[in-house]
Amino acid sequence: MAVPSVSPARDYAIFGGCLRSEFPLPELPPIESSTADWVFERAAEPPTGGVYLGDDRVDATIRVRCSKLSDGFRLEFDDTGTFDITQRGRTIGWTPGSASAMELVRADLLGGVFSVALHLQGLLCLHGSAVAVDGTAVGFLANKGSGKSTLATALCAAGATLITDDMLPVDPRDPVMAWPSMPAVRLLHDSASHLRYASGQTHPVTNKYHVNELPREQVEMRRLPVSAIYELAPVPAGPNVPPAERIRVKGTDAVGTLLRHQRAGTAISGSDSMQIFLRATDIVRTVPVYRLHVARDFTKLPQVVEQIRTWHSAARPSDAASLSSIRPWRQPAQLRT
Repeated sequence: MAVPSVSPARDYAIFGGCLRSEFPLPELPPIESSTADWVFERAAEPPTGGVYLGDDRVDATIRVRCSKLSDGFRLEFDDTGTFDITQRGRTIGWTPGSASAMELVRADLLGGVFSVALHLQGLLCLHGSAVAVDGTAVGFLANKGSGKSTLATALCAAGATLITDDMLPVDPRDPVMAWPSMPAVRLLHDSASHLRYASGQTHPVTNKYHVNELPREQVEMRRLPVSAIYELAPVPAGPNVPPAERIRVKGTDAVGTLLRHQRAGTAISGSDSMQIFLRATDIVRTVPVYRLHVARDFTKLPQVVEQIRTWHSAARPSDAASLSSIRPWRQPAQLRT
């Protein structure tokens, strides 16, 4: 693997704070900051020690080995190397692996590695997307292929701003806040075609269009209070099926909804299961959780967008935005799913 040499540290905006990195991170907007919230650097010495917790699967061929350190966790990926996450998640030391492209290193850093770093800081990281509507965050949790990225993209075209796609960090302390992640979305071919973003090539691993460098007005950089969290449940479209219908989920069912979509990983979740449970409990005390039935029909998407904006806008919009007016965005560096 061709590992770039360490260069003067640069500062990038992510999670409503500053990430200082010794390696370029083209997926993130650069900023000028005097104080770093997190530091990503080349490890000073090879990793040693740690208490083995277990393995997690990254994809069909790659696994990550998880270990507990005295002040954090270690993640050893088969390809991209070892990440020591220490100082309560604020320092990430990287030891390169034997064979990997730097775009996969960055994908692991900004995905699974930061899920653990933010876990150490008291957050609950969820597999979901989120948008901002009238100054509050609306989250969408779903399994792969359920349409959370499609819905978030359509909402942004209608005037919302993107908080995050794929990983939703939630601070459970009162008031419950959503932290913004990368300004990018990933769309399957059918969604990208309908939303007119199917330009260029799909990612060879994810088979998705990786859409990056969103217009500034569609990107949210602030940490925002969470007004609702939805678990997407697509349903077959039909003449008597509403475009969108929400059903409130309460108590232990709401907690279970969040736990189904938490991203700390199996090994770390087992080690810190009580902490994760308590964070989910704190969130549902003040944030309503819903199951969102969405008709599987792209022609209904503007109505779905209108309904969600009606639920969460201070003033009801006059009509749904025209999705045909969206301009394609540029393709980013490749990211791992």
